[in-house]
Formats: sequence, structure tokens, C-alpha cells
Amino acid sequence: MRNKQQFLDDTAKVIKEEFKEELNVVEDAAHIMNQTGELTYTIPKDFTSTNEDEAFLFEIKDRPKTDNPSEEIPDYYYVGRGE
Repeated sequence: MRNKQQFLDDTAKVIKEEFKEELNVVEDAAHIMNQTGELTYTIPKDFTSTNEDEAFLFEIKDRPKTDNPSEEIPDYYYVGRGE
């Protein structure tokens, strides 16, 4: 996942305090997107301070491989919060 810190910062703004230690949003988002192919990660309203479902948008772009920069692999890039 690219732009991970921005994703963490954005999710921290809406997650209820009592769930911040329990939720691993990076792992959850990666798992859901890999399993479903969806590019939107949603935190249900039960876990948000806004009392609304909060959506976070991603896109897939190629990036250089870490161990071989001359080759590229697809990766998730965090785009921003959705509506």
C-alpha cells in the first residue's frame, strides 16, 4: 500500500477512540481489497465518531519491485476519503 501514512491519518480522524487500538485498518483494507477486488474500504458507522459509514478510496497503479526496480508490480495507492 502506498500513501499509507495519509490513509492512517485520515482514518484516525474518524475512528472512535475506544477502537483505535483494536482496529488495524491497513491490514483490514488490504485483506478486503485483495479478497473482493473493491477499491473502496469502508469503516462501518458503529466504529466512527461521525456515526456514518466512512469510505476511503484507492486505485491500483504499477510500481517498481523492491528487489528488482527494473520490473513493476501492481500496488494499491490511497487516493483519499470518499463520500
